[in-house]
Amino acid sequence: MKNVQWVAVVVLIITLTSFISKDRPVTGLCVGDVAPDFDIKTTENKNLKNYRGSLVLVSFWASYDAQSRVANAKLWQTNKHQKTPIQMLSVSFDSSRSVYNQTLRMDKVNHEESMLAVQGSSNPIYKKYRLNRGFTNYLINEKGVIVAKNLTPEELKQWTK
Repeated sequence: MKNVQWVAVVVLIITLTSFISKDRPVTGLCVGDVAPDFDIKTTENKNLKNYRGSLVLVSFWASYDAQSRVANAKLWQTNKHQKTPIQMLSVSFDSSRSVYNQTLRMDKVNHEESMLAVQGSSNPIYKKYRLNRGFTNYLINEKGVIVAKNLTPEELKQWTK
């Protein structure tokens, strides 16, 4: 009787764990997902829909997160020097506009294609994209579908060929 109970427990565990998707990460969106639209109130009232019809790299970062800041700056410089057809959109989660502006100047990132999403992790964009510390970037195609994630400058160059 003990063996039957043990076998039943094992079968139950296997059954329950078989429904867990092992291919999908716990945080963030995946390649193949439709990128959620977002709107940030700026003087230009930019939103992700402004970029539909073109390939766009959305880079989420903050000046207090050194890795995301460096990654964002490198992607911008790579795209600028390669003169790629990829549109760049930088979204910062800094809480201070002056720190954000100073960081853009120091990193030589284009102000016109950058947005400040105040409220940090409580910002709706942060939640829609299921971001976490370390942030990320997404390459979104003309139809709004994520085609690549966490691109390095070298990988970005491959998309321009």
